[in-house]
Amino acid sequence: MRRTLLFKNIYEFAESIEFMIEIEGTAPLNEIFIQMSKSAIRKAKEIPGWTKDDLVNAACEYFETLGYTCNYISQDRVVGF
Repeated sequence: MRRTLLFKNIYEFAESIEFMIEIEGTAPLNEIFIQMSKSAIRKAKEIPGWTKDDLVNAACEYFETLGYTCNYISQDRVVGF
């Protein structure tokens, strides 16, 4: 089963950060996995000097511990409308 996840901070007073990953694995994706991935990202943000790559790595490393494969998906272009 392949899924694409968009992570986006939702705090109005913070700088906008978003990234997409694609995960693939046999286990169904349930809400606890999503919550734990968010926790992994929050922990990565506590490290001084973190970058978006650090957040992507934290999310991917978490899903990989569950047996998923994980790939960062970068957009080729943003189109406003």
